[in-house]
Amino acid sequence: MPEEHAGQWSTTEEFWAELQDVIFDEDRIRRGQREAAELERLVGLEPSARILDMCCGPGRHSVPLAARGHQVIGVDSTHRYLETARELAEEAGVEATFVHADARRYRSEQPVDLVLNLWSSFGHFPDQQDNQAVLRQARASLREGGALVLHLRSRETYNARQTAERSWTERAGTLYLEERHVIDDWRRVRGRWIVVDSAGRRDFSYESWLYSGEELSAMLRAAGFADVSLYGDFGGAPYGQYSKHLVVIARR
Repeated sequence: MPEEHAGQWSTTEEFWAELQDVIFDEDRIRRGQREAAELERLVGLEPSARILDMCCGPGRHSVPLAARGHQVIGVDSTHRYLETARELAEEAGVEATFVHADARRYRSEQPVDLVLNLWSSFGHFPDQQDNQAVLRQARASLREGGALVLHLRSRETYNARQTAERSWTERAGTLYLEERHVIDDWRRVRGRWIVVDSAGRRDFSYESWLYSGEELSAMLRAAGFADVSLYGDFGGAPYGQYSKHLVVIARR
């Protein structure tokens, strides 16, 4: 029988640790370097900026931004990701601080110039008040005029990409299968990962919110952000029918 893992998936260490190799493969880690440069230009980031990388994962943006001379704090709730981030920073010869914390509660002690929440790391909590709390804490961490950047799969881009219901990939002898379905009148995505290797099979289920650009803009304004702009990528392309992702800049 497959081993099943229940509970709130977004705060379960085993979910993220088990899927690290497929969610953050080498190509995606390398792309973080290019995306870091694009983020600098998109936001108009000054040299030696203070950056809070919320839900930083294994540091794929934190480390390149630190290498570009910025003061970076990476925050994540998965210990294994933070260990990887510290290793990557050491290998790159850069200094960055990595903190184990919950995005709903973490607030930077000193105001920062930029808060990042990237790679569909927003909307994972079943209670919308928890997701709203993440936005409020991000705003509270920013200096006046500072920016929050969100990068996620939106309702419009999910539909435009005609995302397959099932997919699979193999990494180092481990098979990863994912199935996903839109539920609740296009408000959420429900999915399941199946991991199969020599140790057997493990199943992990998840659900996340699927926001439209308009809904997310309203949530950001409710959190106190004064100016919200939508883009189709980190290069600043317009957010339209051919966009593959939603990138949001919200300024305090």
